[in-house]
Amino acid sequence: MKKVASLAQFSEKQLFLGGSYDGLGLESQGRDGVSCGPEGPGASRDGGLGDRDRYVFDEKEMIALTALARQFPNLDAVAGQMALRTAVLSRPPGNVHIISDIHGDARKLQNVLSNASGTLRPFVEDLFAAADYMDENDVRRLLFFIFNSSDFYAHYSERLHSGITFGCSPDMTGTGSFLLENLLLQACKVLREIVKPYSIDYVRGHLDQNFRKVLMEMMYNPSLNVDAPCVSTEHYICAIAASLRQTNRLFRFLRILSRLIRNLATVELLVGGDLWDRGPRGDRVTEILMNQPNVSIAWGNHDLAWLGAALGCDALIAYVMRVSCRYNCLAQLEEGYGISLAPLEHLSKEMYGDDLAVRFKPKVQRGYRDELTLAQMQKAAAVMQFKLEGQLIKRHPEYQLDQDLVLHTIDLENGTCLLDGSRYQLLDTNFPTLTPGDNAYELNEAERECMTRMKRAFYRSSKLWEQMKWLINRGSAYVVRHDHLLFHGAVPCSEPFATEDGGMDCEFRDFEIYGRKMCGKELFDNLQREIIAALRSPTEYRRDLIWYAWCGPVSPFMAKERVATFMRDLIAEEETHKEKKNPYFALLHEEWFCDKVLREFGCDSDNGLIINGHVPVSVKKDENPVKRSGKAVAIDGAFSEAYGDRGYTLVIEPQKHRTVLAEHHHSEDAFDVMPTVRKVRDFANISSSYQKKLRAEIDLLSRLLFAFELNVIPQNVTARSGGDEAGATV
Repeated sequence: MKKVASLAQFSEKQLFLGGSYDGLGLESQGRDGVSCGPEGPGASRDGGLGDRDRYVFDEKEMIALTALARQFPNLDAVAGQMALRTAVLSRPPGNVHIISDIHGDARKLQNVLSNASGTLRPFVEDLFAAADYMDENDVRRLLFFIFNSSDFYAHYSERLHSGITFGCSPDMTGTGSFLLENLLLQACKVLREIVKPYSIDYVRGHLDQNFRKVLMEMMYNPSLNVDAPCVSTEHYICAIAASLRQTNRLFRFLRILSRLIRNLATVELLVGGDLWDRGPRGDRVTEILMNQPNVSIAWGNHDLAWLGAALGCDALIAYVMRVSCRYNCLAQLEEGYGISLAPLEHLSKEMYGDDLAVRFKPKVQRGYRDELTLAQMQKAAAVMQFKLEGQLIKRHPEYQLDQDLVLHTIDLENGTCLLDGSRYQLLDTNFPTLTPGDNAYELNEAERECMTRMKRAFYRSSKLWEQMKWLINRGSAYVVRHDHLLFHGAVPCSEPFATEDGGMDCEFRDFEIYGRKMCGKELFDNLQREIIAALRSPTEYRRDLIWYAWCGPVSPFMAKERVATFMRDLIAEEETHKEKKNPYFALLHEEWFCDKVLREFGCDSDNGLIINGHVPVSVKKDENPVKRSGKAVAIDGAFSEAYGDRGYTLVIEPQKHRTVLAEHHHSEDAFDVMPTVRKVRDFANISSSYQKKLRAEIDLLSRLLFAFELNVIPQNVTARSGGDEAGATV
């Protein structure tokens, strides 16, 4: 079959004014079963789009267009959708909110999401800056309501239930009285302003279905004057409030309204990974994210550890148990996922009942188990983890991790081990389940029984599987938005070297998957494919590969030479505790290197920005999250209590052509979590990736338009359009 001309080859006149297709290289021969010659369908109809008798549709395209025609069944429906997308294309997209490394802290996550990393407060303050009917306390109260309507209700519950509070004020301009009607009017003004950048279809997709019509009325009724409230507007709002109050639904409606405002503050939430570990409830973090309207995840190494555990990787099950004991996060397993740790507790009492396990004391005190029990449980899990990881390393010589095989070098009589060619004294030598020598990595009978029961518990946790499926469906190895490249860890690379022209360069390090070596973006893409495939078909190879992705030195999710858990727990010498980072992290300060990484992933190096989590930013040491190159930023550290209560998030603001960095200082009072916001950089153009999607949709609709005009696909002129269910178009 001859090559089909692309839409880009046609001039605007030919597309819309009926020009001729002569000279475009189109052949008269059509696809099988459809003739597009002079005698074929659509040949030179008066009032048509011109001489389209030589246009060709191949079989695959016909299948796609036929399916699309079920949603948009006639010319009017197609033309309307093309006009809508063209209009949307003419304006910049909404803000993108970027966070990373939540590490199980649901409270801090909710606070950051509520204020959209500091961008929502100035929006509201500017909106009411010139309003003489709002003073500073009124604005603060409104913000408190928008950020956390539940706490707002608890704080003002007495006044909300008093008789005067629920009366409809004849004069709603007074600043001293606080009425729910006033709050509804103020929230209505915020809502009408915040929806302006978005298409109606996009907004409709965020509405509570039970209150959809009244919300649409409040947002788009042209007779409402919320900028300078008048009597008619006040009575309109009072009428809505009175009806909702009579049915005891007024505050429920206000809560829905506050959530809608928060959801519309940004069009997308990007998460740079690490939802679990260290913090108390990774399950609740995931629940919060699952309830956000539009979320994309760039997986972190801790996410992959939990995925591997859910898929039955023994080493990662042991890791999850160990780290849950270390940070006293057992509630997320037992209460959140219904996974009982009784088998581990039984093993610890049987094997380490007389052991004080001082090297394994938990980092955090919470929960109902005492410190000694937690220490013994962590030690039992740690020993199993070291053994199971050793088995895995032996199965995969291509991982090149033999230097991490330590258990077989342990001399229990002298209390030493061999590491990197040197022998070190151990701080703990009570290992009743360890058999020195070649069998050091074998589990004993009690450990095997424990692991069998724990694996069965992980398999049977329906909530864990539900969250893992969501993580895979919403996740990927990296995310690109407006030439901002987000991934959790690094692009593993070599040390830099000088080039012949006097510049600097480096090589991306390769890793072997199924016998083939790959690096850079190709490595990211192939790891992503195998991680996704593992959920459907969890083979031993894929489970082991997920383990390597969690902790391997050439893993883009880790990129450290080793995980020094054994050394920190059991060896005193601090030089063994260091986890040497890949050169990537130091090279982020170099502009040439950032340009190399951005180009590797198809981003514009002039406008692009690399965004990573993974490595904590120490605010106490005055570390700058923005690298010296100005083209990379690290935003870990905003959530994990292990790194303090200060850290960073990002917001991309395409309408202002800038990216801003928010520094958070968390406190118990959610309303006081008001970050300091500063600009990271300006960018000149909206990313072509945003425009490509809309243009591709317009092109596809144009092809359907041609098919209708040619009568290659018959129209259904009596049917109504299925609407733009791709309502995420903004």
